[in-house]
Amino acid sequence: MRAAARVVMVAAVVVLAVPGGAVLGQDGGPTGAGGETAEPARIIEREAPAREAEVLEEGGSAQAGTSQAAVSTVVAIPAEADAYIASEWPNQNFGDGALYLGYDLTGENYFGAQRMLLYFDVLTYVPDGAVINSATMRLRLSFSSPGDDAPMGTYLRRLCSMWSEEDVTWSREPAWREVREEADVGSDLGWYDWHVTDLVQGWVDGTFANHGMEVIGDEAVQERERAFYSRETSTSLYPRLVVDYTYAPDTEPPEVTVDDLPAYVDRDFEVSWSGVDPGGSGIASYDVQYRVDGGPWATWIVDSTESSADFAAGQDGKFYEFRARGEDQAGNVEDYGPPESSTTVDAQPPSTTVDPLPAHTTDASFVVSWTGDDDGVGIDYYDVRYRLNGGAWVYWQRQTLATSATFNALQDGVYDFEARAVDELGHVEDFEGVVEASITVDTEPPTSSVDPLASVTGNTSFTVSWSGTDATAGIEYYDVRYRFNNGPWMSWLPQTLVTEASFSADEGDGIYGFEVRAVDEFGLEEAFTGEAEASIIVDAVAPFLEAEAWLPLVVNSP
Repeated sequence: MRAAARVVMVAAVVVLAVPGGAVLGQDGGPTGAGGETAEPARIIEREAPAREAEVLEEGGSAQAGTSQAAVSTVVAIPAEADAYIASEWPNQNFGDGALYLGYDLTGENYFGAQRMLLYFDVLTYVPDGAVINSATMRLRLSFSSPGDDAPMGTYLRRLCSMWSEEDVTWSREPAWREVREEADVGSDLGWYDWHVTDLVQGWVDGTFANHGMEVIGDEAVQERERAFYSRETSTSLYPRLVVDYTYAPDTEPPEVTVDDLPAYVDRDFEVSWSGVDPGGSGIASYDVQYRVDGGPWATWIVDSTESSADFAAGQDGKFYEFRARGEDQAGNVEDYGPPESSTTVDAQPPSTTVDPLPAHTTDASFVVSWTGDDDGVGIDYYDVRYRLNGGAWVYWQRQTLATSATFNALQDGVYDFEARAVDELGHVEDFEGVVEASITVDTEPPTSSVDPLASVTGNTSFTVSWSGTDATAGIEYYDVRYRFNNGPWMSWLPQTLVTEASFSADEGDGIYGFEVRAVDEFGLEEAFTGEAEASIIVDAVAPFLEAEAWLPLVVNSP
């Protein structure tokens, strides 16, 4: 019932008095103790004086690169409507008195949270197509409570529905949108500014309708408020919007072009464009089209104020062309022209393989080469790795530009090789663990020896055996030779595959010595040492050898 009582009281009272009995407006009056300005009247019936916008500066100059004359103007536009609304008086209109902000907590009938609404008739004084260089709303502070208060933070937001100075109330607050500016208001009685350049440009461009703006201060429940002169003041301290703009009659369309693209791009790439407006009003928006492999043009960007965008999901190997046009602030639209920039999408990694190698080599150093192919931008570098005897892969060449190199094997064995490439767009070919070339390195000949023989035999025929090993290639064959009584060596079994045979002692009784060598499958030949690896005495014809026993020599220790 408290709010209803307030409404009845307001209907019966035309002017509210401040403490001390003085009735105050916003055009001066008595001051409080210590020289502070007293609080303005809350509710008062007055009409605002008729005012026109005031041109503060004006000058013309030819626009660079055009024949158009640009006019620069600074104009101060008076408020067309202003009011404040109060949360504790939700159905009361405050359109004729001062403008209050913050929170009022004084007296029994306090006003609560207070917000200011202002409207400036911008389009009457700023021509369509003008470029707003700056725009500042200026309000003159007439009262602060507390008098020596710290700066109060405020924020200004755009209104997006109609309202009237004569009937706007807290309960009929117009709709609002985004915050456009923040500013601090101190307690010094002077001018305070809110910078609203982008907001005013939007009104002039028609980006959004002009329904004015709302300013909100500190609405915490406390006695902390500010009062500003409204348009009803008879002084020169009324609210104003100071707009600095440039305008030129513009009949020429913009000149827009798509910036150069690289010859090759990845699947997702950035396209940018730029332009000038010879007419001077400035470019308002861009349209961009593209086509694929010379096909029909497709619209991609429409009415954008941006000068670049990401083109996504390009197809590998496809040729893309782009063109752009602009529309200026005066509504002049450029015609589309021929393609202005083009590129080819390279979305696949290169392919690489190691060139074939010989099946085997007996040299520890050999050349490995590889070949790569990329249908697009080209190969940036190669990585090559190897493994030994099926073990773990080891990097050999990293980020090399070469396509061949000498490999130095540290040991014999089977070496496998795999290569990959990275193109200039950073596409990396995967290592798949597949052997692309293989070679067996065998630098060591085989080893072999004749098995031990009996010391003496009475037979003219006996079996001789031998064995050999080769770590890599395997033994291809053996050469076995013998000698009689330390005479010259004689070939017995050349290039044989067997590892034992029956020997006939055709030279008669005596000492027969044997030596073997092996040759592996890669042709590495073990060298004969010239020393018998096994010997045997043949004693088949009388007189026979008699075995004698020999006693060991015993030596006494000293």
